[in-house]
Amino acid sequence: MIKELYRIFKHEVCLNVTQGAVDSVRIKNIVKSGARVYDGCYIGIAGTIGEPSDELFNAAEKNLAKKIEYKFEPEKNKVRKRDARKADYADKEVVEFGEKLLAVMTEKHPQFVFSNKIKWIETNYSLKNDAGLDYEDTDAYYVVSIIYKHRDSVAVFDGGVSAMGREFDVEKIAATFDDELCAFEKPAELPEGEKVPVVVGFGEVGGKILEALNGKQLGHGASIFADKMGQKAFSDDFTLGTDLEQSVGDIFFDTEGSTLPGDKFDFIENGVIKCGYADKKTADTFGMQNTACAGGGYDDVPTLGAPNLVPKRSDKTIKELLHGQKAVYVGMMSGGDTTNEGEFASPVQLAYLVEDGRITGKLPEFGLSGNIFDIFGKDFVGVPKDEFSIGAQSVICNMKVSR
Repeated sequence: MIKELYRIFKHEVCLNVTQGAVDSVRIKNIVKSGARVYDGCYIGIAGTIGEPSDELFNAAEKNLAKKIEYKFEPEKNKVRKRDARKADYADKEVVEFGEKLLAVMTEKHPQFVFSNKIKWIETNYSLKNDAGLDYEDTDAYYVVSIIYKHRDSVAVFDGGVSAMGREFDVEKIAATFDDELCAFEKPAELPEGEKVPVVVGFGEVGGKILEALNGKQLGHGASIFADKMGQKAFSDDFTLGTDLEQSVGDIFFDTEGSTLPGDKFDFIENGVIKCGYADKKTADTFGMQNTACAGGGYDDVPTLGAPNLVPKRSDKTIKELLHGQKAVYVGMMSGGDTTNEGEFASPVQLAYLVEDGRITGKLPEFGLSGNIFDIFGKDFVGVPKDEFSIGAQSVICNMKVSR
């Protein structure tokens, strides 16, 4: 019998922003503890909000009677501690950073009213057992999520800007918002052509790829990639995978204690679909590689979860990738969908013109469409090494525009 503890600690300072000022601050500390007991091919689990106790493990042991099958050996004799923090701020400092950021933004752009939230989050995840496993991952980062409304606007809000990183730099964060906010009052026209270069977050157009790489769907033949494994389906410049170095807030182990060599794994490499993502059960059932993608809550039996997939960056900037072409930067889009054949279409509620690698004007609403095999294939331009917002994961591709 092996006893294991999965513990999650989270400290969060949340600044609620209204009318361009911090109107309240919420500080919370949350500890979640999940006790697991492995006995043969069965697992007993019990969870609590708070620190673990002997009673918690007793409850997990009693739950072995439920005969929940789990035939996989827990990880043993592995020790690693990772600390990704780059800064350590007191709660008071976080509030001061937020207030200063809002003051700078309001001074630069008095025609806007800002609201929503600014957060500082500290996390510590650990997975330990009495068979020698001792994993611990610590991180700390900010999340700025600001919606803006022009003072002359009758809309509830007009757009949003965001940033995410490990060190507060008020001037740098505010500067990344400048072009978009300045361009809002400058009407512009869409670039000519049936297809135009589009700078857009990968998640906005790549959701179907994440779905299609699901190991269970691949194993059951339900994925649009089912007959394309090992084949070249996308551009040479498109590589997609997990990369801990490129991701803020992710941890190096999954809920089963599985890890990846070098903390990274490419599911699509230079356009070739290599494999889907899997946990231990999915890998065992369908004869796949375990890619350390077990998820589930602290008090759940580990199950397949979706990884945070990031496109591999090129060594070129947005300006260099566009080669002097005008482009569209998508600020806000919703209501879109991707069919089972890979046809993507979505209305774009807010977008900006990009000239010479910079945001210069606000575009009228329009629609975007394309097939994902073209978007990330023959119409794929690349992944810039820079971003219009800190922490974003953007791609550039040519897409059809419905005016």
